[in-house]
Amino acid sequence: MDLWLGLPNIQAFKGKVLVGKTVLTSIELNSYRLPSTAKIDGPENLIGKRVILLRAYSYGGLINQLKANHNGTHISYASSHKAGLLMIKYGRADYLLDYKRPVEGALASLEENDRPTLATDTLNSYAVHFVVSKKAANAAKLLQDLENSYHSLRLSPAN
Repeated sequence: MDLWLGLPNIQAFKGKVLVGKTVLTSIELNSYRLPSTAKIDGPENLIGKRVILLRAYSYGGLINQLKANHNGTHISYASSHKAGLLMIKYGRADYLLDYKRPVEGALASLEENDRPTLATDTLNSYAVHFVVSKKAANAAKLLQDLENSYHSLRLSPAN
């Protein structure tokens, strides 16, 4: 994959990608819990807790802090956003770490009797940018063309 929308500061991509300057949107990282579970004031409050994560997300770098062996955090992995919600509902962990929009979609797709009643604590909001692999042919030009096209579309009058 040579092009995607993503977060600009992912350690695994450091030195391997070019990141656009334009903020395209933002994504909200939340902690979801049953109302009877203690509120989370920040990511540091997840340390030592039972937390559900989804594979393939770095959670803005938070995953490294949570996975550190010495902190006592018990991590379970959900195969999907919907599975994570059901895991919380049935007490498999105390907190689900996930992004707002996918959770909203997953909740809407669940049958009413499967939908958990959740409390939500916002942990962070991340800016989303165009990200281009340096392996892409003419990566810098591709990124500049994308940003120019994006700005042209935003400025063009609606038809």
